[in-house]
Amino acid sequence: MPTVSSRVWKIVVLSFIIVTILVQLFLILQQLLEKPEASPEEVTETVEPSSPLVQEPPAEIEPVTEKIKYKIKKGDTLSRILVSIGVKNTNEVIKGIREHFNPAFIKQGKEIEITKVDNEIVTITYKPEVYETLKITLVPQLQIELEKDELTVKSDFIEVEISGTPWNAFRKQGIDATSIFKIAKVFEHHVDFGTEIHAGAKLEILADSIIHQEQRVGIKKLRAIRLFNANKEHTLVWYAKMEMWLDSSGRAVGRPFLRSPLEYKRISSPYGVKRKRGYHGGVDFAARTGTPVRTVADGVVVLARWNGGYGKQVQVQHVKPYLTSYAHLSKIKVKKGQKIKQGTIVGEVGSTGNSTGPHLHYEMKINKKRVNPMIQKLPYAKVLTKKEQKDYVIFKDSVLQLLNSKTPFAAISP
Repeated sequence: MPTVSSRVWKIVVLSFIIVTILVQLFLILQQLLEKPEASPEEVTETVEPSSPLVQEPPAEIEPVTEKIKYKIKKGDTLSRILVSIGVKNTNEVIKGIREHFNPAFIKQGKEIEITKVDNEIVTITYKPEVYETLKITLVPQLQIELEKDELTVKSDFIEVEISGTPWNAFRKQGIDATSIFKIAKVFEHHVDFGTEIHAGAKLEILADSIIHQEQRVGIKKLRAIRLFNANKEHTLVWYAKMEMWLDSSGRAVGRPFLRSPLEYKRISSPYGVKRKRGYHGGVDFAARTGTPVRTVADGVVVLARWNGGYGKQVQVQHVKPYLTSYAHLSKIKVKKGQKIKQGTIVGEVGSTGNSTGPHLHYEMKINKKRVNPMIQKLPYAKVLTKKEQKDYVIFKDSVLQLLNSKTPFAAISP
């Protein structure tokens, strides 16, 4: 049987173990309940780079830019186009455009580019020529400018072959509209470019050409032109010393008579056609009402009034035995007895009298007998003096040598 002392010893040991366990549990509980302080270094290391309480600013919304292209249609006007796309101050815009460009000259088939930002029109651009840009800025304020690319001028040889209309053939070679009319005017005493140029005709031209990005876009100065047409050859040279066009023989291009009373047109009814009302003793030129009609030579107006089936008519007596008549006019611009010069506007195309539509009825009489004005041989202007002729021949030969070689030239001095 155990003694008292052994039982006491066992109680003491058990008590020590219990106390030790309790102390350990107390320490563990204390560690769980208490948060130790962190050092400054620890704080720096544990702070997150972005706090959930600090928000980033919202991203900016980029404006929406839209480019729209409008193709110009037949009958369009710039004013109507601007209204149709939503331009409000159209009259002010058109007024500003006129300071740089004639809005009536917009071309069918070309494009107008409209730039919108957030559905608001900001700019409108149009290229009158490949080297020009008409820029219309509407926002923040109206600003209009015509920007032009750099152009150069160089000597040039140009060959134009006519297979369809002369106009298209010239444009295909980069010859501008103004130069086309100049060429037609040079030959107007010899050939009517509107009616007498046949398929297969060819022109050889020496000129100072306007160049844009290595492409011909126009002609600054015509130097010499050779035309092959209907088995005939016409060679004309610009003689700067006398400021006139001369042919190979030294005769001035200008004749007492122009070949036609209209600058550019087509024949709708030739001379001599049989009609219900009888023989057609003139030539009918189709043209729009209001087209200017010019007298073909110097003379005196002998009739300027309504004249039966001719409607409004003007007759001009030239140097005898020539008389010309211009009928079916909408307006008469001269008076009887008035002395006029070649090219004077005598009236405007119309459809008065016995007429089924706008046209000019043109007649020529020689010794009071009607003749076909389109084939009639008309007199030349005065030729050069012997001294002038001698100087011209030297100059002409140098020019024709270049024309025959079909190569560009550096310069030509009279």
